Amino acid sequence: MKGYTSKKRVLYNQLANEFTEFLNKFEKIAHNEVNGMYCYKRTTSDGLTYYEVFKAPTAKDENGNTYERYPSSSGFGFGMALCIRGDES
Repeated sequence: MKGYTSKKRVLYNQLANEFTEFLNKFEKIAHNEVNGMYCYKRTTSDGLTYYEVFKAPTAKDENGNTYERYPSSSGFGFGMALCIRGDES
């Protein structure tokens, strides 16, 4: 989720099974290799749970190799990625 600039290009962290960002814990729940869709469980520092389903955008590293990354905030929305609350009754 972190983006940083290198030679006028933004580089992002590759997808991982678990990571922490902005006090939120992210855990990969599922990956459909056929259609490239991922499901991650996000737990906030307040204990709220969300499930995020998305097709991972791709990026290129400094060597030109392509990798999948977590979508940025602007990457979530209708037809792009889905975030649903998971702990409501």
